[in-house]
Amino acid sequence: MAEQLTRRMTDSPLRERYRIEAGGLAVIRAMALPGLIVLVYGIIAHVGLGKVVGELGVRSGSLVTIVQVMIPLFLVAASIYGTIYLALTDTGERPFRRIMSWASSTPFGEIIIWRFLPAMGLFVMFQPLFLAVKQSIPEIAPFTWDPLLAEIDRLLFLGTDPWVISHGLLPGAIATRTFDIFYAAWFFIMLISYITASVMRLSSTTRLTFLTAFYLNWILAGSLAALVFASAGPVYMERLFGITDFAPLMERLSAQSEVLTIAALDVQEKLWRGYADPDYPATGISAFPSMHLCISMTVTLFCFALARWLGVAMALFTTVMLVASVHLGWHYLVDGLAGIALSVAIWRMSATLARRWLARWPETA
Repeated sequence: MAEQLTRRMTDSPLRERYRIEAGGLAVIRAMALPGLIVLVYGIIAHVGLGKVVGELGVRSGSLVTIVQVMIPLFLVAASIYGTIYLALTDTGERPFRRIMSWASSTPFGEIIIWRFLPAMGLFVMFQPLFLAVKQSIPEIAPFTWDPLLAEIDRLLFLGTDPWVISHGLLPGAIATRTFDIFYAAWFFIMLISYITASVMRLSSTTRLTFLTAFYLNWILAGSLAALVFASAGPVYMERLFGITDFAPLMERLSAQSEVLTIAALDVQEKLWRGYADPDYPATGISAFPSMHLCISMTVTLFCFALARWLGVAMALFTTVMLVASVHLGWHYLVDGLAGIALSVAIWRMSATLARRWLARWPETA
């Protein structure tokens, strides 16, 4: 297993005693496919939502925030990768000498300039575009699918809401708080995975597959499918439709928050204020499909491409995300199942696109 992971890592992130790909052509070759996807998405967003996109661009595109968040996470990703690599390789050197040898032979400067910064630049440009579309969903397609999605959940479980089962099996505030922590950790796992992929070799098919799938998930699932199946989630069912089926769940979560902090409840209230109050900053509400599950499954497939044990670990995390999304009232179970199915389909499509794209371009130095 160690030999297998070592072979794959030489095609992946940081430790390289090989030729470093650098230069404008290499970057264009590696970033043009996801960049083209984001460009088309951006044109559509600007044509339909130009004013909103512009306002969000000014508010969200803070270089200070990027430096404060992304650079530390880059260092975390590099440290994790380096630790795994060094733990699974044996050059016969003493541990300290191996670490120094690895650090001195890795061209961090070129990796940051030619790999990390272009990928992060695309991420920064995409953020306001997606937020603009997400917060505009209720204006384009009012929430109407929630009652049907809830009914599908009950059909899957013979008339019982899935949250009743999860809280029946895990009734305590400690379990809810644990789910709450895992749900929040998703954001950092997403960013660290993106950063890890961004510093892989520019010619890596796995790198291009992940970056392409990452953006296609947000566009096809998080924007297009979210518009077609516009829904808000169980937490807002009573406020939007007057249906009280999920009132017991929200009362239970509220009672548990008096024992332990449940951060999800505060976030849910802020999202609702952004939806209901024109003077409150809007970030958007959308339930179907679950982007937590879309991205978690994409990261799972990415991890399997690196090493089986990493994929298994991430698959367990994705399973926790699926249960947590229902347990905390964020999603109907079908939201998560749809997110997983869509992400698998998008990964396969992205893998095909990546292989064909790299085959069309000559190697660049």
